[in-house]
Amino acid sequence: MNRTWGLTMTHTTRHLTTALMIGFAALWSATATPLQAAVSVGDHPQINFKATDGTQVTSESLRGRLVIVDFWATWCGPCVKAVPHMLKLNQQYSARGVQIIGISRDSDRRALERFVSNKRMTWPQFFDKNETAKMSRAWGVSGIPSIFILSPQGEVLWIGHPARMDKPFAEALKNHPPTPPSASKDGSSSATQARDDAVEALQQARALVNTDDFAQMLALIAGVSDDVLTDRRVLGNARVLLARLELKPESTDALAVAKEANPDAAAKFDALTQAVNNATPGTDTNNAQRPAVHPKLVASKLAQADKAREGDKHYRAFTLYNWLLDRAGETETGHTAAQRIAEYEADEEKMAVIQSAQAEQRAKSLLSLAKNYEAAGNHEQAKATYEQVLAEYEDATECCALAREALAKLE
Repeated sequence: MNRTWGLTMTHTTRHLTTALMIGFAALWSATATPLQAAVSVGDHPQINFKATDGTQVTSESLRGRLVIVDFWATWCGPCVKAVPHMLKLNQQYSARGVQIIGISRDSDRRALERFVSNKRMTWPQFFDKNETAKMSRAWGVSGIPSIFILSPQGEVLWIGHPARMDKPFAEALKNHPPTPPSASKDGSSSATQARDDAVEALQQARALVNTDDFAQMLALIAGVSDDVLTDRRVLGNARVLLARLELKPESTDALAVAKEANPDAAAKFDALTQAVNNATPGTDTNNAQRPAVHPKLVASKLAQADKAREGDKHYRAFTLYNWLLDRAGETETGHTAAQRIAEYEADEEKMAVIQSAQAEQRAKSLLSLAKNYEAAGNHEQAKATYEQVLAEYEDATECCALAREALAKLE
């Protein structure tokens, strides 16, 4: 049986308010199995959409992969609860040919992008906003979270709740083995871990520029693997570090002393510097599996970031520059983004504003999660999440006030 479901397909459905959909989704996801879907086990639904990062995702591009299609939303408590498990699956199985796709039922695209970025959900996301929910309706998804497992040939093998997917996923992996991504430096979990470790080390090294602790900065850089020196994210973060040092010329002598004291770390620092200087578009071999972001989208994001920066909307600008650094770090636009990030990091006053806004956003996400637990009748989990807001984000005064008010009502 082979059905084709385009994203432009329409169905006659009863209009539901957003509030009713949220309440129903939370209740359904916790207590029931998915309703009969328009896409059923045995079907071969066609996939064709542009992800939020500009990547075009099609059935053809997924051929050979074991695909997990995850219908979810950031406002859905059970969906958010499943995120760590999805991250673990991605980390363990992406190199073996498993591909996760997120179909988000959010109404706020910016909130979705912030959440995905903060959680490091690196798989493609389709913004299937609540008001239209085109793909959800085409696939017959009436509640979230809802998982579809597709074979490497595109056949639906299983439909259900993520809490019950482990056994059918293991069976699918055994009976329908995917084709691993073509061999590259990014083709193993160890290489992925090396890249993530390098990015984290460089981000910590950037923070040490303000403290003039160049010995520790070099020690962190010494741990960067030679195998990831052409990776887009690694080079992007290295570019920010070098820009930070250029903005602090008085550090030159202290850095030279630190390099003399640690020749091995100095050699790695010089190799990293050379890799940054030699990088040109198309040299990002470690990210060969990830399609390039469309130049028009990159240019649009840079324009949005610069406009936000000029309007003193620094959190928005900083978030967009980091988006560009991650996805277009090897381009001229990526170079510009790196310079802007370095300038922000050198300005303690602006960084304080940005960090405060970041904390506010995380607090809001937790508050939303707690409200969904409460709506689903899970009061103990709701209380714990409200208390987490108070414990971790005391500076987010508005969110804390709402959390205290909600806790008082639950007592």
